[in-house]
Amino acid sequence: MPSSDPRAGRTIFRLKQSPDNMGSRYGCTAVPEPEEVPTCLACDHIWWPKNGLFEHQPGAIFQPVVTPSRVALLETDYNLHKSNSTYFSDLDVARTDLLAALRAQAIGGGLYKEYTKGVQILLAGTSCTFKKEIKPGATFDMQSRILTWDKKWLYVVTHFVEKRKGANSPTYQPWKEAGDRRAIQGSPIVYATAISKCVVKAGRLTVPPQKFFRAAGVLPSEYQPEGPIADITPEADEVGGWTWDKVEEERLEALQIADGFAGGLDAAHEKAHLLV
Repeated sequence: MPSSDPRAGRTIFRLKQSPDNMGSRYGCTAVPEPEEVPTCLACDHIWWPKNGLFEHQPGAIFQPVVTPSRVALLETDYNLHKSNSTYFSDLDVARTDLLAALRAQAIGGGLYKEYTKGVQILLAGTSCTFKKEIKPGATFDMQSRILTWDKKWLYVVTHFVEKRKGANSPTYQPWKEAGDRRAIQGSPIVYATAISKCVVKAGRLTVPPQKFFRAAGVLPSEYQPEGPIADITPEADEVGGWTWDKVEEERLEALQIADGFAGGLDAAHEKAHLLV
């Protein structure tokens, strides 16, 4: 009988060679596992993304996913800080944590009815700016969220921030002034910020990001009643005032940031012929 994974009651299967599967051919056979299996919050989300991690509410498109991490001794440089190169491997984990959760919900939302062969999210480019060093052994959080999107590309922003117990969850309501936020003076230290440019593909076809997000249930309806009635609809009230207009306003504003990031890298790429 298969063994049970104590993390979530899942069954673990391992590839095990059997007498009738010799050579390079292996059969999938259930084998016993130790009683205690190490838990990893990030891996738990990535390999078994939880459908429903994002609330099916307007404005959830900008909801962050927080991925914890720690600076291992072998990740330090000669200055005894977290090496800049290791941020990108952590970034892979954080970005996958976010996008795997969205993809799981998009599948549940019927995306595969149109794209029957499945979809995958590919990385087209990334850049990171470093503001403050992280000491060896220090724990930190990576807050990843959708920054913006256009007809083809979606952009993910990830903040490497100080890990603090009891800290308030980040608030993503850009139209609010800084003074409206509580405990703003106690904001965590931001060590670094990275932007990733991604595309959703179904084979050779490009899936529009808006269609992907709508299947995941994190976008409000584009069509809302006008006048006083609109102020009391779930789209306008349920998540602190997020409406389609607010989402679109935030998307267009952040798109200027993304265009500067992507345009700069593309322009630098075009200069490569000067070195040949």
